[in-house]
Amino acid sequence: VKIKGRQTTGEDWGAKILNGVIGGLLNHRRIALVLLIMVSAAAIVAVTRVDSPIEPTNLFSKGSPPDRADRFLREEFEGSQFLQIQLAGDMTEPGMLRQLWWIADQLKKLPEVKSVNHIADALSRANEAMEGQRRIPDTQEKVKLLYSFMVGDASVAQLITGDYGHALIHLKLSTDSAEKSEALLAKVEAWVKKNVPVAYQRVGVECSG
Repeated sequence: VKIKGRQTTGEDWGAKILNGVIGGLLNHRRIALVLLIMVSAAAIVAVTRVDSPIEPTNLFSKGSPPDRADRFLREEFEGSQFLQIQLAGDMTEPGMLRQLWWIADQLKKLPEVKSVNHIADALSRANEAMEGQRRIPDTQEKVKLLYSFMVGDASVAQLITGDYGHALIHLKLSTDSAEKSEALLAKVEAWVKKNVPVAYQRVGVECSG
């Protein structure tokens, strides 16, 4: 009786090739180490080049409550994405508040910005109610007086800290695209770095005669 040898399948060939590669690497460990380092370096470079911005709208299934809420905000309130800029300083100083207002007005000119909200605007509206002029008061005492009328207002609490040392500028964006939002953020950061002083110094002027 003749016994026929078992035919070699593709899986066997694959196993032989794999065993041969592993055996070769074990016999040449230095070469294997160099190859491992090269592969790892290439993987690190590839990972750093991956850019996958997440669109918030893609996280919700169509017709779900979050999707309907997001669509409602975009249709009725012209957007649902915000960018916030924090400013540190004495927000009872009229000069500081005017500078904050100027920054907000400049950023509002960007095409991706739909609207801007900040404490200087809220103070000017309060001043209009008191004196009939929509502007920042000329003295620190008048600013503090207007703040006293705003104590407990939840909307004001979103714009400034309780010690009046930090304020936020809220920028409502006209786009929900993560890529466009990131580009706008880079644009705003560059503009602020170029145009906004790091610090201010108040200088008193004495008049003689």
